[in-house]
Amino acid sequence: MNKKKSVYKILGLVVVIIGSASLSWHWLSSSAPAAQDHQMIQAMNECDGIADKAVINLQEFLEFQKIEKLARKSHVMQLCMSDSGYRVNPAWLNSHQAEAHALALRENISDDAAVEELKRQHMYPGSVQETPFFWAAINKKTSS
Repeated sequence: MNKKKSVYKILGLVVVIIGSASLSWHWLSSSAPAAQDHQMIQAMNECDGIADKAVINLQEFLEFQKIEKLARKSHVMQLCMSDSGYRVNPAWLNSHQAEAHALALRENISDDAAVEELKRQHMYPGSVQETPFFWAAINKKTSS
């Protein structure tokens, strides 16, 4: 009887180890970003640091100063990402038009201001990155 219990324990342990190893391998292989995604994330992190440094000395006592600081930071982020070979993904813009319009109505602002607000929410590292991604690589045409 003792032998049966120890055999079942060993079999159970082997099943758990094999199961967790296969699940871990599947999770790691499916969630590992492609090289291009890794480069984009690295560019986002670098540009976020540059954008933070660009606005670090700006005062924000009044509301318009807070808005100006956010606008300047997002502008620096866009310029840096452009220099790194990325631009705002047109597919992202198209897929968020309805959300921007609803935000504009809710906040009583223009559609363009709502789009800019959504851009600020999605352009930085750590933001919700659904498909399509906010940033897209710029297709560089080779000249012959």
